[in-house]
Amino acid sequence: MVKLEEIKSLILPILERENVELVDMELFGRGPRTILRIYVHEEGGIGLDRCAYLSRQFSDILDRKDPFSSRYTLQVSSPGVDRPLVSERDFQRNTGRKVEVFYMEKDGTTSRLTGRVVSAFENHIGMETEQGEIRLNLEQIQKAKIIIEF
Repeated sequence: MVKLEEIKSLILPILERENVELVDMELFGRGPRTILRIYVHEEGGIGLDRCAYLSRQFSDILDRKDPFSSRYTLQVSSPGVDRPLVSERDFQRNTGRKVEVFYMEKDGTTSRLTGRVVSAFENHIGMETEQGEIRLNLEQIQKAKIIIEF
């Protein structure tokens, strides 16, 4: 079974060299229907040509190291406007934006919170909500995404 950590270790040097940030990776399907999806970001946004270039770079290293036991499909893309927020860096990059967060309460229940990101540091995020400023530990967050405002 292919491990995402193994793939990550192969592509990180390319991302660092190209000054591109890894946002997320997904691996799903089986056998020749396996799909590896890699989401990347760079300042100012990432375009189709840049994704195609990175895809060729990733393919070269993955073909040489061959972590897959069968054929697979590689997809490299931007996570899009409604991207999930996963890391502290994601929240830092979106300071001032409105987000929706689902998080785990101390009693184990899941709660939903909507507000603006005001800070992100030391594994915590601060949000300005209707109830005032709230601080969450990143480990509490189950799911978070940007709310598109028009």
